[in-house]
Amino acid sequence: MDNKGKLIFISIILICIGCKCPVKTGVVQSSFSVEQSKELGVFLEEYTSSLTEVSLKGITFKIEEAWIENYWEYKNQQRVIEKVKGASGYIRLNPEADLFYIMDHLQDKRIGISGNKLTFEPVLDRDTLTLSFHSKIDTVEIYLIKE
Repeated sequence: MDNKGKLIFISIILICIGCKCPVKTGVVQSSFSVEQSKELGVFLEEYTSSLTEVSLKGITFKIEEAWIENYWEYKNQQRVIEKVKGASGYIRLNPEADLFYIMDHLQDKRIGISGNKLTFEPVLDRDTLTLSFHSKIDTVEIYLIKE
C-alpha cells in the first residue's frame, strides 16, 4: 500500500472511531420476547393465554407468550434505548406459524404483524383480553389473562 492509500485508510479509521454522532432511528422497535423487553426496561405487563395451542381449519399454532411494552427506539448508534409515548401489545407465536393465514381469520382487524409476532393496541385497564378467530367451520376464542 502506498503512502496515499495508508493516509486514506488511517483517515477512515479515525473518522469511524471519533464519530459518535447521535442518530435517532425514528422507527419504533419491538422486543423479541418478554425477557428482552424486561432487559431493555420497556416491559409493562405479561399475559397468560387460556389456550397454548390453537387449531383452526387444520392449521395449528402455539401461543408462546404475550406482553405489553412501552414504545421505544434506539437513541443513537450505541443502541441506547429511548422510550416513546405509547405502548403496544405482542403475542409471540411458534416460528413455524403462518402469520398471514392467522391474520385472515382474526375477527379484530386492528391486530397487525411485527416480526414473528401479532401486535395489538393494549387496553391497560383490562385484566382479560379476547381474541376471536373465525373460519367457515371453526370459531376459536382465546383469552389473554393479565398475570
